[in-house]
Order: sequence, then C-alpha cells, then structure tokens
Amino acid sequence: MRKAFYALIFLSIPIFTFAQNPASKTVDELLKAKDPNEYRARINSERFLVVDKPNGKRVKYHGGDVFRFETNEGWVFQDELVSVKDSTFFIVYFDKTSERYEQREFSINEVAIVFKRQKKKGINLGIVSGAFFAPLVYDWLIFGIAPWKNTDSYGTMAAVGGAGFLVANKNKFFNRMKINENRCQLRVLRY
Repeated sequence: MRKAFYALIFLSIPIFTFAQNPASKTVDELLKAKDPNEYRARINSERFLVVDKPNGKRVKYHGGDVFRFETNEGWVFQDELVSVKDSTFFIVYFDKTSERYEQREFSINEVAIVFKRQKKKGINLGIVSGAFFAPLVYDWLIFGIAPWKNTDSYGTMAAVGGAGFLVANKNKFFNRMKINENRCQLRVLRY
C-alpha cells in the first residue's frame, strides 16, 4: 500500500511541473480593463475634463463617465458626459417635462461646484456600532457606576453618536470641489 502511494505521488509530479503561467497582458489590455473610457479617449486623442486641485492632484472625466456638478444658477446635474469640445461639454439628461433623454451643452464657466462622488439616496444613521454605548460600559466596568444610575455620561453619548453620524456620512458632507481661480479649476485637456 505504501509503494502504491509513493508511486501515485511520483506519477503526479509531471502534472504539476508542466503547468504554465497564463500569458501576461499587454499594456493596452491593462489600460482598457482599468478604465475603458480613458483608454478610448487616449486612442482617439479626445478631449476630456480635468479638475485641478490646489495640492497638484487631478480628477479626470472622460466621455462616458458620470459627471455631477452644480451650475452658477444652482441647478444640479448628475448625468453621463457625452463629449467635450474646446470650452464646452455635452451631457445626456432625462428631461421630465418632455419625458425623453436630451443632450445639453454647458460652458466650463457655468460650472460652480463639481462633486467628487455620485449622489446616494438616504442618510446612514451610524448607530449600528456599539460605540454609542461605550461611555456607559466604560463607567460601569472602571468606576462601578450602573448604567441606569449614570446620568453624567449622556452628553458624552450624544457626542459619540454625533461623531458616528458624521463618520458614517462623510461622503455626503465632504463631497464638493468649488470651482474658482484660487482653489480648484475646471479645464479641458486633450491626449
């Protein structure tokens, strides 16, 4: 029995040794897999929108990306970017009065605020964690004060709950890039 086991192991070695690594991907395949819209813009030498931040970083928006912004008049749009011209860009949006999709042209000077992330509905309450009750548990374990007798930690509980609410919704509260000459700038570039 032992010899049969060793023979089986010896015969299975060639199966594992002749396995080949998968073929490595080319640079074009990797770029296309990472961001197909950016790849298409690079290949076709298309224009794209860039938000230059004060710290030197850039956020790029190519044709086909969802672009969320607010105009100088206060209108907020979150729609697909169709194309970019010299100083204008086009988006496709759903017009509720005519109930159909339409293209609309915007000038770069009309944009007041660009949002970093897309809008998500609802507010996350952030109470699901046990951090809300941490001051009561801390006082009970360290000082021996029962939670039903402890009225001093209500302020701390409210502060922890408020901080949890801010952390849970940080993507909604800190989502704006204001466009002006001193801070972020919206530009059109071309590959």
